[in-house]
Amino acid sequence: MKITQVAATPGGALGNAVKEWDVVSAVGELPLRTFRQVLYLRFVTGGDADGLRIDSAQCRLQANFKAITQNAKSNTIPSLAATFTNGGPNTVRVEWDAPYQVRQVQLASSLNLGGSAALEFYRLDGAQVAEKPTVTAALGGADLLFVMENTAIALGTPQPGVARAVGRAAGGAGAQQVAIRQSRFAGNTATVPSDFTDARFALRLKDSAQASPNLRVDDLTSLSIRSYPTGPRLGLADPAQLAGGNPNAILFFDRLTGMVDTADAPGNLAAGATLAAALQRYIDDFFVALAAAKQADPTLATPAQIDVALVVESDTPCRVQIADFVVEYGLARHSFPTNAEKISLTFRSGAVASQSAPLHLSPLAHVTAATLRISPSLDDERPVSTGAGADPTTETLAQHTGLLLRIDRWAGQPVTPEQAFTVSGLFLGVMALANDTKVLVALHEDFQGQPTGKKLAETTITLAQSGRRLWQQVVWPAAVLLPAQPHWLLLKTLQGAALWLAREGQPPVRLFDVSPKGTVGAAVSVVAQQGLYSFLSAGAFAAGGQPTPPLTVTIGEHSTPAPVPAADGLTFDLTDALKLYLATATGSDHALTVTSGLAGLVTVYPPEIVYEVEG
Repeated sequence: MKITQVAATPGGALGNAVKEWDVVSAVGELPLRTFRQVLYLRFVTGGDADGLRIDSAQCRLQANFKAITQNAKSNTIPSLAATFTNGGPNTVRVEWDAPYQVRQVQLASSLNLGGSAALEFYRLDGAQVAEKPTVTAALGGADLLFVMENTAIALGTPQPGVARAVGRAAGGAGAQQVAIRQSRFAGNTATVPSDFTDARFALRLKDSAQASPNLRVDDLTSLSIRSYPTGPRLGLADPAQLAGGNPNAILFFDRLTGMVDTADAPGNLAAGATLAAALQRYIDDFFVALAAAKQADPTLATPAQIDVALVVESDTPCRVQIADFVVEYGLARHSFPTNAEKISLTFRSGAVASQSAPLHLSPLAHVTAATLRISPSLDDERPVSTGAGADPTTETLAQHTGLLLRIDRWAGQPVTPEQAFTVSGLFLGVMALANDTKVLVALHEDFQGQPTGKKLAETTITLAQSGRRLWQQVVWPAAVLLPAQPHWLLLKTLQGAALWLAREGQPPVRLFDVSPKGTVGAAVSVVAQQGLYSFLSAGAFAAGGQPTPPLTVTIGEHSTPAPVPAADGLTFDLTDALKLYLATATGSDHALTVTSGLAGLVTVYPPEIVYEVEG
């Protein structure tokens, strides 16, 4: 599903987003005042989804920030409108609450000005007007001339309809005249030839044709000013919180620094990737809050559409040209109809059996991706003692000490099975010392009393929560036949730190350096403790190595591919099976069928389904 249009108000009519927008609505008070434009993105849920998935690869936002030029004399934008007062004979005071660049001044055509008339711009020191003008600009068809501080300017000969400014180089009378600029002007118009920027200044009329020129406010018909984008930024917000004035409502996700739309700092911002990430966080938080609200009020429905405020801000008024805007997303369901976090299915021994888990999905859904995670605890994966291992079904973890797992050191536990058996993984007694600690677990054959024999299995586990003792399940990528001879169980961290919980016993753990290639290096020391572990047998393999009926998942008559083993269970790809099933299905209530020929418990988690609705 695709968004290319935005609304000007929450719930309002949609229109093309690719256009120029004014960022001029003042928010807050000085010195914290900013300027804002708000556009509203609309996500259509159909009232059935419980999540959205933003396609980051197809999300585009190209924002080009530009200066804005306005008439400060008659401006409907309050932030750009100036205050004009008569400040005495031949003096008009102009004031804003922030500095702007003055571009051009036009006087009433009724003024009868001489050919050398000019406007003088004076800085203000409090209420006092400076003694000398900072800038002087010619009016009408006269030469364009300017004076910077105390620099003298000489006039050239004007051409018909053209004003030419020439400057006299320093060096006194008779210095060579140099043409500086030539421009065409309308009558009684002065264009400021240099960067004159201020929040307060005075204007005076200089006209040799009038003995006592007297400029008044009413003589000014327009005063053109320019404001450049400063610190422009993009953010997302809940429309209700934004309307309520919550100062923390906006989550800004991309920005430019300083003043932009200049030769040194162009105002172009490509924000597709950052917009996608920010939208996904916003949408995820929205549905988490909605799920909590539904628990309190089960009659609460998912809204048919969700409006999200896209906030454009700048420290000064400006414009933004949206040159490209696309947001692609899919609807998502990742919950059971009962909102249960998981469903437990119990299988009895002695026969192949099937049980179902409910699924709610519109038959109009066009599935783009779907996965199912299950965690089996069946007879084919039971803890097996090796004589030195622990039993996670009976042993409580209460240890206060353990073996510190590090990135630069292997902890090796000698393992010698009493008889040969096939293992699909193991349990480890561990405790993370930092969140999201990654631990590398390997199983090696022994070679002359060292863990340098053939690698039989290796995988990585993640310990998400620190400070928690647990029996962590480890699943090998493939089952391993473990002969009744010496082996080594090796552990080290790849990220973070952890304790391998331990107890007194023999044989003890030995510590080894990590070689430059990441393999086992030289022995370091012996620790008079055993690391807690318990292998998992692969009982699904009977004598002769032939598998018994496996665990399968179907929907209707359509089967899913073989699962992919992971540390937290098995992952089934439902995509193709769901597509085939929905092609002929009716109604919205369906069922996933789980079949097993082994006894035990299967935990089914809500499927993750991303889809679009056709029609």
